[in-house]
Amino acid sequence: MKGFSACSPKSKNFFDFATINPMLVNNKISEEDVQIELMQAKIVLRNQHMEDIHDVIDKLSSLKEAFPELLRLLDIALTIAVSSAACERSFSSLKRTKTYLRSTMSQLRLNNLAILSIESDIASSLPLEVVVDRFAYQHKNRRICLL
Repeated sequence: MKGFSACSPKSKNFFDFATINPMLVNNKISEEDVQIELMQAKIVLRNQHMEDIHDVIDKLSSLKEAFPELLRLLDIALTIAVSSAACERSFSSLKRTKTYLRSTMSQLRLNNLAILSIESDIASSLPLEVVVDRFAYQHKNRRICLL
């Protein structure tokens, strides 16, 4: 994760090769090419004002022939941050769903509740009356009459 911080222009180790190197090995990106591209990018970006990694990509994208591996690395850094945040939200939802009631809940019901919790935006946009009607018609053997 330290490699990601070296991609941020506000980091004290911005574009430091030693810090970025583990990311290169994990993502099968040429270390030699990136090392050369990092040296050139530091020169190109020296007097540029940049707030975040998006600004770095904007500045370097016009020179994509000169920095192909570095731009690929920056794209990976952006993508992994988003995908790990989505995973963290999903696990947070699971933690709320798996309560003391878990022992009395079937696996199918737990899975369905987890999906509803994770995809709460989609679930909240469903019309409640339609959902209740479909549930009532599919399950005739209910103790409480829903309709």
